Amino acid sequence: MSGIYRTTFFFFNPNIEPDDEYNRRLSELKRYATEDGMTLVVDRGGREQWLEAVRGLEDEPEGGKRCEQCFRFRLARTVQFAKANNADLCTTVMSISPHKNSDVINRIGLDLVNGSGVTWLEADFKKGGGFQKSLTLSKQENLYRQNYCGCLASLRRRSGRLDKQ
Repeated sequence: MSGIYRTTFFFFNPNIEPDDEYNRRLSELKRYATEDGMTLVVDRGGREQWLEAVRGLEDEPEGGKRCEQCFRFRLARTVQFAKANNADLCTTVMSISPHKNSDVINRIGLDLVNGSGVTWLEADFKKGGGFQKSLTLSKQENLYRQNYCGCLASLRRRSGRLDKQ
């Protein structure tokens, strides 16, 4: 915990495939949360609804409409969780990635909290050397770092790039 806030990690990632990748990411978060005495809530639902939300967008480029739909779907559940649990504010760690558009993420977050009673913490965690700090922390903590966002479309694109190198 830091400051006056009680931090709760909310893990809702119906986009992550295959199952072993999902389980690896969740296992790492469980380990980190346990070591730091943080609360972790896991929502394993939403797979079919997520697939429906991004249907037809599989060929969109990274950072395009598919990603925006994915952000919206996942953040909507996050805001619902925050509201149901009387959280003062919520945010996402997605903005740490140099591959994620923080302006898009924050625009969606602000839209979703509108009228909910929850405040969206606008953040671009990669700024001010944040991404580099995350790399250093990951090494210090021996944390697994994934090399794609999580969805199969992203994995296919990543694999295609690797095959051409």
